[in-house]
Amino acid sequence: MSNDTQVIGITIGALRELIRDIFREEFDRLDKSSTPTIEYKDTDRLSIMQVATYLGVSRKTVDNYRAAKLIPEPEYNLSGKPRWTVAQLKEAVNQRKAKQKFPVS
Repeated sequence: MSNDTQVIGITIGALRELIRDIFREEFDRLDKSSTPTIEYKDTDRLSIMQVATYLGVSRKTVDNYRAAKLIPEPEYNLSGKPRWTVAQLKEAVNQRKAKQKFPVS
């Protein structure tokens, strides 16, 4: 065996996890570099499209989240359009992450 050749023992599961981590990091890096992030204050009121962008989902998914009560009901402005505060969305995201991490049976 030559000096520049190394043999390692790795399980398929560990290799699969390593590849997932590499792809996840690369996609995150590409995603952050391609779209500028907008910093919102907790009191800012977001439209449905801004909510979709903030959550990283489509507009239809926001509608589905509303129907499934995964996000709180919005307040409506004078023209009848729904508006969510950033604080409401942060709380909903934190609750969803907590439920995923600590499922209740």
